[in-house]
Amino acid sequence: MVAQGIKIYLVRFYLILLSIGIIVCSYAQDTLYINRDTTSIASISFQKAAFNLDTNFQRRNAVLDFPENTLIEFVVANNDTIPHEVMLPDGSSPFLLQPNAYQLVQISSLPYGTFAVQSLTSQGAFLGAGAILRVGITGISFTWDLWEQDPTLTYDFGNGTITALPAVYRPTVFSINGGVDPMDMMSSAVITGSVGDTITISIVNNGNMIQPIHFHGYHVELMQSTQQPSRIGWKKDSFPVFVKEGMTLQLIPHQPGEFPVHNHNLVATLFNNSYPSGMITMLMIMP
Repeated sequence: MVAQGIKIYLVRFYLILLSIGIIVCSYAQDTLYINRDTTSIASISFQKAAFNLDTNFQRRNAVLDFPENTLIEFVVANNDTIPHEVMLPDGSSPFLLQPNAYQLVQISSLPYGTFAVQSLTSQGAFLGAGAILRVGITGISFTWDLWEQDPTLTYDFGNGTITALPAVYRPTVFSINGGVDPMDMMSSAVITGSVGDTITISIVNNGNMIQPIHFHGYHVELMQSTQQPSRIGWKKDSFPVFVKEGMTLQLIPHQPGEFPVHNHNLVATLFNNSYPSGMITMLMIMP
């Protein structure tokens, strides 16, 4: 009887280990790591924070895709040296994540659209940490992660010297997906497709000011917004993207061509006062 009891115990212990292993493996590909580091573009140095898919820092925030109205699960791990308060898009209370800690996130469901997992801690919020969740989005799709900041302020935020924007805020770093070069046709910000395609564009404003986005050549339809639900269904060539807002646009090109799309606040089409740069990219539509 003792031997049989030990055998049963070992079998149960093995099953527990197996289940843990399955859980770890299933979540490994959907882990968001909070990273923060010093980076530079064209000799301009600044600090940046982001949610990445591994512990290697990248300026662009990670994008996760999920079906509509189903259980959403992923892990958030804090790879930074400070605690981060993390806000989820389901309206639940934020949770505090200590350095080297992680937490399994379960969201019962989200409707169609573009949402964000964001850091509320100043070193995350003002340095652009906001992972992008795309829910129910299929077919031809692109994502724009918008962010702007004053390079000097990034070090002040990073060091904890300040925890809020100053009264006079004049950013000179403007970026889409962590890049600033509109002529780079290999950029992830460039929209490509053909006449008649249904193209979905997910946008999250991880910056600190309203970003009015203007399309040349086409009108786009506002399909979803976390902050402007009354404008859903509008078809325009310009939409303001509010601070920390998630937005989903649909583009069905009616003509071929190469057209710019840019921030209508023209200071944002600069990077360190160099034009054209910053929040400007291209629409490349084939016949």
